[in-house]
Amino acid sequence: MLIVSARIPRYLLRDGLGYASPRVLQPSYQIGLTVLYGFSDKPEYDTFISSSEIPLTPYPLVKGYLERAIDSNLLQLVVLDAGTSQQTLLQASTFEAILESLCNKLDTVPVTHRLMIDKANTAYLVEEINHLEGASHASVQG
Repeated sequence: MLIVSARIPRYLLRDGLGYASPRVLQPSYQIGLTVLYGFSDKPEYDTFISSSEIPLTPYPLVKGYLERAIDSNLLQLVVLDAGTSQQTLLQASTFEAILESLCNKLDTVPVTHRLMIDKANTAYLVEEINHLEGASHASVQG
């Protein structure tokens, strides 16, 4: 398995007053789960929005939002630069990892989870990535 990083998200997608998110299956071991779409820049957002039928708008992702939103009883993820809302595999990072990257003024964030489509349920299964398993390092550029 590869240790992967991606460009840090700078925007979340808004759907009206709420945030846009993929449909995910709730893991039985989690108390709660939040997954939001995040984008590193306008071209990545434009690619995603061109395949969407819902009018979505970008909203700046700032440290203050993450600091207020982090809840230790929830698994909170941001999908990183999804190409479409029907993509079969998505990469994501935790709110905590993104906040740490922002605080350290980094351009990248570690990919901590992947979401794989479960076609029977038309929703995503969430899987944690174990970075200690891999010996190599790769960087995914959006």
